[in-house]
Amino acid sequence: MWCDVDVQKVQACIQNKSEYDRIFPSFFIELGKRVHAGLLLQCPRATKWDGPYSREILREIDPDLKDPVYADWVCFGFEGYRPDQAHIGVMFDVKHFPVTYNVGIHAHDFVLAQKEVEIYKKRSKMGEPFVFIYEPIHKEYKFQDLDRELNLADLEGELDRIAARSTELYLIFNEMMKR
Repeated sequence: MWCDVDVQKVQACIQNKSEYDRIFPSFFIELGKRVHAGLLLQCPRATKWDGPYSREILREIDPDLKDPVYADWVCFGFEGYRPDQAHIGVMFDVKHFPVTYNVGIHAHDFVLAQKEVEIYKKRSKMGEPFVFIYEPIHKEYKFQDLDRELNLADLEGELDRIAARSTELYLIFNEMMKR
């Protein structure tokens, strides 16, 4: 086992991890700041969780959560719910290249049971092709845009586009999500 280590692959892995650490956690934080700042005037009770820095909160919710905790996302919770129960989520797939992301409304079973008809009515306002996904491990429904490739050559532009889409979806669903 130890005699067949590919030193070049290990070196590339470490270098790539350093590049990831340099870019993505701060990208997620900046996205969260932009969306949250844009929502504060109209939705002052919107909450924000930045995935890379929410591991301890996630462990409180799910004590059986094992390391590593992949938290390549940002979410914006609706008033009256914890962000893990109902939110607009931005999910990034950084485990594959090219990096992709999607934006959508995510809600637990018990929330959707109360809001399902309203969510279906609002989906036409989402304005883009979207997919419906159920994740049994989290008991979460997702209505989200199709995956898009993250333009790494224009991260500033991507921040603007993703923040605009997140804000748009939050405002579409906010009134409906109030208890």
